[in-house]
Amino acid sequence: MAAAPFGAASVRVSSAGFPRQVNPDMISAPIKVSIDYVRQGNVETRQAPIKCELNANGIVIGLT
Repeated sequence: MAAAPFGAASVRVSSAGFPRQVNPDMISAPIKVSIDYVRQGNVETRQAPIKCELNANGIVIGLT
């Protein structure tokens, strides 16, 4: 949703490694995000590694 105002055409997310237990209440899972933006009739792809933080119930609580 954060990329939509910038013209995101598609978003792909994949695992970038193994999740690890940070503490009893948090899991950290590395992911790779690729976003395609439409720029002046062309597609520009941006990629970034992201740390996804989940609570003990597996609900996303943060992305950094």
